[in-house]
Amino acid sequence: MRISEVKDYIVRRYMSPTARRVALLLLGPPGIGKSVSVYDAAEEIAQKLGRQFITMRLRWRAGRFVIASDGEREFFEVLNHPEDFFVLTDIRLSTVAPEDLIGIPRSHEGMSMYEPLAWAVLHSTVPGIIFADERR
Repeated sequence: MRISEVKDYIVRRYMSPTARRVALLLLGPPGIGKSVSVYDAAEEIAQKLGRQFITMRLRWRAGRFVIASDGEREFFEVLNHPEDFFVLTDIRLSTVAPEDLIGIPRSHEGMSMYEPLAWAVLHSTVPGIIFADERR
C-alpha cells in the first residue's frame, strides 16, 4: 500500500460496521508521511462522526487537568461526555520505558495493583486512536 492510501484505509477500517478495534502497523523510512496520515485520518473520522477532534496532551492548569489541543478542554469534561469527542493519543515510544505503559504500581491490601494512565482511562470511554510511534 502506498503512503498516499494509508489515511483512506484507516478511515475505512475504523468506520467499518464490523470493525470493533483496528490495529495497524505502518513501516517505512522517516519523513514519508506515516504520522501525518494517522493524524489526518483521525481528524476525518471525528468529522464523519460529528465529534470534536482533540489530541491527548494532558497538562495541569489552575488546579485541574486539561487536555491541550486547539484550546483546552478539562479532562473530566471529555471523559464524562464521550459522545462529543474523538481523541488521538500520540505516544512516542522513544520517551517512555515499556514498563511505564502498564500504569503506576500501588500497594493495595498487600498486593500490587496498577493504576491506569490517564490516556488509558480516557480511551476506555471516549472513542479515538492510540498512535504509538517509535520516533520523536
